[in-house]
Amino acid sequence: MSDGLDCSGMLSYSQTRADSTYPLLMDVCRFGDGVESALQMRDFADALTREWDLIPHNFLHRLVHSMRSRCQACLQAHGGH
Repeated sequence: MSDGLDCSGMLSYSQTRADSTYPLLMDVCRFGDGVESALQMRDFADALTREWDLIPHNFLHRLVHSMRSRCQACLQAHGGH
């Protein structure tokens, strides 16, 4: 924009002046930040779901069934690794 304001948080005016002079622009920028965050969260959730689906069922089965012995080993080591 020609007045030096943009939605990236880079303001050529003081934040106070920008908020008081351009309240609608600030609201639009905040809304845009929320939409971007929501889209990033959706992308993250989709990627996480795809990766989770790639884990072999047998691996998860062994992991669950070995939990008791792994927890006991941690307790015996007093939390040491």
